[in-house]
This record gives sequence, structure tokens and C-alpha cells, in this order.
Amino acid sequence: MKRVKLNFSEKRDISQHETRTLSVNEWLNVWKIDKTYFDSERNYGYGGYNYDGRWIKIVDDLIMTFNLDQNSTLLDLGCAKGYLVNDYNNNKNVNIAVGLDISIYALMEGKKENMNGELVCGNFTNLPFNENEFSFIFCKDSLHNILDEDEICTAIREINRVGRDSWIRVGAYQSNAQKKVIDDWATLATTYLHVDEWLELFEKCNYQGSYDWFHPSEEL
Repeated sequence: MKRVKLNFSEKRDISQHETRTLSVNEWLNVWKIDKTYFDSERNYGYGGYNYDGRWIKIVDDLIMTFNLDQNSTLLDLGCAKGYLVNDYNNNKNVNIAVGLDISIYALMEGKKENMNGELVCGNFTNLPFNENEFSFIFCKDSLHNILDEDEICTAIREINRVGRDSWIRVGAYQSNAQKKVIDDWATLATTYLHVDEWLELFEKCNYQGSYDWFHPSEEL
């Protein structure tokens, strides 16, 4: 288990995404994980999630970093509309990718956009795949959403089961000030931990892949 940093060239204006003023009804709409979360105003979630080609470079980086080849299959956990799956399947240097997400809305939108690849509706704690079915599992900024710590541990064991290698990125902080930024910013994140707590959880759940930290306002 080791930390592996990937460059997503992300820029966030967290002032547009503070959630402290949301009403109960607004929170309920966000937690449907449908159009409100993906394609509505920024303080509800993505603020509009559209294909822009950014994942083409990420696929190339994954190939280089994790030595993927024409036999390598990939599972994208939290695939949303399937953009990474699409660009992986369009890359001739690797095999096929499959995406899994809990949001039927996002998966259907991906299908409407003719994303190339199988997109499956499911949850992380009971992956509908066989043991070692995938060469590599990719899970960016999704494992900390919705799930509590016990469910995350179950999901990590599922990742170990169905993938021969993996990379996950999870919401983390190193100080109370950093935690407060996530408190004010997150819409679906239920389990974001101090980096030391994450490492303890990884050990407890026998996580066997690589990892990185996510924080909305700064690099950890």
C-alpha cells in the first residue's frame, strides 16, 4: 500500500460550493443524486458535469503509472456519466473498461451521450463482479460519499476481491481548518477523515492497492 499522486489539473472555487445555507428540501434533492447533484447549481454538487476530453490524458497517465497494457481491464467505481470508461475503451493500448455508479440519472445521461462501454448501476459494498475480474480498479473521490466507516471497510474488501490492483482517492484533512472547509463544501461526503485515520482504516481493512488524498481547497 502506497500513496500515488495523479495530476487531474483541477481548479475549484469553493466559495461557489458552500452548503451551509441549503434548506432541508434542497438537501433531500441533492441526496437523490440525480440532475440536482450533477447538472444544477454549483452549491448543489458538480454544477454541470459535461464531457470535455480531460479523461484522455488521465487514461494515458494510468497506463504509464500502473503499467497497463492491451490485456488490462479497468473498473471505474463512481463512474458518473462514464467519461473515463469511454476514453479508456477508445484507447487502443488497453483492453476494456466498465463503470459502476449508484446514480441511475448519471448512467442514463452517459448512455444518451453515447459513452463507449458498459455502465452498471450498483453500490460499492456488494460489487456484482467475480474475484480478480479486473486488472485495475479506479475510484476517484467517491468512496467517502454516502458510506459510513464500516461500509467503507466492506467496500475496500470488495475492491481487493474483484481487482488485482487499485487506486482510490478519498476526502481527507490534516487540521481542523481543513476539516471545516470540507464541512462547508461537501454535499454527499459522509466519511472524510484525518489522513492518519484513513491510514489506520486502510490497515484495518487490509487495503492492498494505492491511494491519494482529496481536499477541495488545497493539496495534502
